[in-house]
Amino acid sequence: MGTHTLDEIDRGLLHALQIDGRVPFLAVGEVLGVSDQTVARRYARLRSVEGVRVTGAIWPEALGDQLWLVRVQCAPEAAAGLARALARHDETSWVRVASGGAEIVCMARMSADASPDEHTVLSRLPRTPRVTGVSAHCVLKVFFGGRESLLDKDHLFTAERFDRLRPPPPRPHALPGGSRAGRLGHWSASSTSRCTFRPGGGSGGGRRSCGRRLSYLRRAVATRYNG
Repeated sequence: MGTHTLDEIDRGLLHALQIDGRVPFLAVGEVLGVSDQTVARRYARLRSVEGVRVTGAIWPEALGDQLWLVRVQCAPEAAAGLARALARHDETSWVRVASGGAEIVCMARMSADASPDEHTVLSRLPRTPRVTGVSAHCVLKVFFGGRESLLDKDHLFTAERFDRLRPPPPRPHALPGGSRAGRLGHWSASSTSRCTFRPGGGSGGGRRSCGRRLSYLRRAVATRYNG
């Protein structure tokens, strides 16, 4: 991460990307009062200097999944490698090493109807070498987070400006059975297109297929963006 102080344009751009990760730079520029070229340059700098990335994820409730806060106690010398291994899993997010390297904290998304013998992160962790203890706590209610972020507390946008950046109204409906596999498809930031599709294991589709699926999931209120 860089040491550059984020100004109002930087923070406005970050907030706009959290409202809609695929928002056109032209729309962002109109709201912030700058050109789309300025927005594009700021985004390029935020990517290269500040390490900003735009990633898409599935809302757990859209697939009947649950969020779990997982704490893993382990030998300190094994913490870094274990944390990297956990971060590579599609079910995990926000992996952090804590307690001086003796513990790893992360969020895990699990199917609410998963059987105990399914090969999930929670089922494998207790049998992992150098792991001395595991505790998991199901998230029943999120008081702040998810669709909200710390940028919302800056009140950078009026309600009218917020609505100009908001994506088209969704059309909620049931997701098809094949969409559970689709949750493994992720898209990450690209310096040219911002959303380059990287199909995850088991999604069974190429970039064009993932593009169509993303458009469908956005209409079904199944996706969110993290900046």
